Amino acid sequence: MGIQERVSPRQLREILEPAAERLTPAALTCRLQETWQTYRSRFLGLHRERLWLEYGRGEPAQLAPQFTAAQRVGVAFKWRNRKYVFSTLIDEISDLSLASEGSFKALCVAWPDEMHRLERRAFFRVAVPRGCLMRVRFWKGGLVAQEAAENGRQTTFEGQVLDLSAGGINARLDSPQAPVLEMGDVVGVELRMDRGAPLRMDAQFRQAISHAHGARVGLQMMGLTETLAGRQTLERISQILREFFRRPRQRVAG
Repeated sequence: MGIQERVSPRQLREILEPAAERLTPAALTCRLQETWQTYRSRFLGLHRERLWLEYGRGEPAQLAPQFTAAQRVGVAFKWRNRKYVFSTLIDEISDLSLASEGSFKALCVAWPDEMHRLERRAFFRVAVPRGCLMRVRFWKGGLVAQEAAENGRQTTFEGQVLDLSAGGINARLDSPQAPVLEMGDVVGVELRMDRGAPLRMDAQFRQAISHAHGARVGLQMMGLTETLAGRQTLERISQILREFFRRPRQRVAG
């Protein structure tokens, strides 16, 4: 079984309806200005088979995302200790009032065609087994800056992957100097193994620690559940993790 499991139409309704009615916190992911962005949100209810979500929850007005009608967004939320994700289109943006809390700027999105449940094991980091070579290369600017990285116009960083999950990468770089990047910067990532085609994705730079034997860096993957190509990449990662899971002593709690 893969990292993500498609829920049936009946399960989708049984999960999504009460989650929406109870104003469950959610995260919105979308592609803005050629990079993936994630914003805090929450469900505001269900009306006429359309879902309402809070717009720019907790964001200062000047930083609220500039969504538009017909734009595709990814929605992630937790329900009964499981994480669910789906992708849908924005129908409209308007004000919505709740009797107990007043008026909110809200997104009205279409009822999703499908939804996936992420397995619990997706959130474990698994150490790369001894004898297995997995290399990482990344550059600032995301996948849209790949050509600049290939042509040397954008600095690239390379290293050895130490552990991996469906959501992130921990690696030791070839250089002892940590990259000059800010936490939250979007980077393009290429993962290479000793077999198979490279995996490419967008990620956020999360942390770096300088070390004499190679700086340690953490990268958080972005947007993999929002596109077909991303879901195919996620399934490839699932296959890799299944191989690693056969070595339980290599698992890293996370």
